[in-house]
Amino acid sequence: MRPPRPLARDRLRILFWNICGYPWNDGIGLSEFGTCDALCLVETKEHQRARLPEFPAFQLHSCWNWIAEHHSFGKGGIAIYVKREIAQNVTLEKVGEHNHWLAIRFRSPRQRDLLLVVAYFPPTIVRQKEQPFDSIGEEIQRWSQNAVVLIVGDFNSRIGRRQSESLPQETMDEVIPRSLCWLRDRARDTFQPDTGPGFLDFASAADLIVLNGTKRFPHSSAHTYESWMLTDDDPDRPDRGKTIIDYVLVPAKNTQVVRELLFHDFNPKSDHRPIEVVVNFVTLTRSLNSLAEVGPLSYSMSQPLLLRFQTDLQTRWEDESCHIPLEHHAALLLKLIKEEALKIFKHRRPRTAMRLPVAAGWWDHECQRLRRRYMHAHKRGGNT
Repeated sequence: MRPPRPLARDRLRILFWNICGYPWNDGIGLSEFGTCDALCLVETKEHQRARLPEFPAFQLHSCWNWIAEHHSFGKGGIAIYVKREIAQNVTLEKVGEHNHWLAIRFRSPRQRDLLLVVAYFPPTIVRQKEQPFDSIGEEIQRWSQNAVVLIVGDFNSRIGRRQSESLPQETMDEVIPRSLCWLRDRARDTFQPDTGPGFLDFASAADLIVLNGTKRFPHSSAHTYESWMLTDDDPDRPDRGKTIIDYVLVPAKNTQVVRELLFHDFNPKSDHRPIEVVVNFVTLTRSLNSLAEVGPLSYSMSQPLLLRFQTDLQTRWEDESCHIPLEHHAALLLKLIKEEALKIFKHRRPRTAMRLPVAAGWWDHECQRLRRRYMHAHKRGGNT
């Protein structure tokens, strides 16, 4: 069998939705989500006598828990539909403990792979267990060492604005990149003492950032759950029955991988709002993310100067790359590398001020090709 080829595209569109029992929702189809590359459904309540439908254009990965024969329905349940055109580049990574989460891997040719984790934790589990998210947290920490991790799920936890209290303040820019300042939490939800602390501990231990309610995505503070049991008739509680329990999380070092976060309107078939995540998939971030793992450059740069070069380059990249189209990222990366390298080498070796490092260990093949093109044009006085 031929090995799957790495997926080559600029972005992935991923839709997450708590479907509230797919086998009984006959009116829900995938036609309205045809533009998505992956459709992630939770609380499908799939079981032996009511299986999820197969769609010709999608490949299905799923798991569920069987309660008892007389109940005739499954408990929880997770399904991920992946488009056939990219399915050969997607593999099932792992099914979590008690089928509370499911992870698949998207292979990338030029950057680290993307691990998509879809989770559903029932309210009973979240309230009864002291650390309900330990198993998924340990896996995320392991995966994030060599892959980009994206987590979407219904965690049945309410954290309100508590995450912003644990984030570094603006005065600590020398410790955390300035680009993380947009992570100030603006969520309008309340904090739930019996579910919030466990979720916050899980996010903190795995170094995860909750993107709901962040400044970078203006409409991300919208509530994701609207109870069918309660109404808004009470004038003193206009938000009665509305809350945020569906979350999108990424490791703090990979926040730029999420390009858009869209919250769709409620569908009458479910009391949860569909959430769409647009991911920058094939980018040049591999060169930047691997800076901390490389040895010294060919000019025997001292460790303080090397760290300064890496930090300045990383900070400028995070500040400027989010403001330009993806097709201009390669030119921006080369421009920033040259400017930051010139600052270092002009100070160390004035005669080599116009030269870039030739044998830097962290150049990947794409950067090597772009660098050769850049240097060739520079010598001839042309443009890149």
